[in-house]
Amino acid sequence: MTVLGCAIQIKDKIKAELGQVILIRFWMPQDRILKVEVVHKRLKAMQGFGAKFVDLTDEEKETLEQLIQLFGEPDSK
Repeated sequence: MTVLGCAIQIKDKIKAELGQVILIRFWMPQDRILKVEVVHKRLKAMQGFGAKFVDLTDEEKETLEQLIQLFGEPDSK
């Protein structure tokens, strides 16, 4: 996950189309619903899609940045 977007794992029967806007519920630390737009229909590591965040407030961006720092993947340096 980045402040720009994320990968979303889905179940078999869920379909996502390019350009589709989807509402996703996040705990950030309060319960929030964020909008994402589907930008990739296939992922290599799992069944799901790639999405970019849409219409984030400055507060939501800041909270996502903090979550990424806390829980994001370690640098490969």
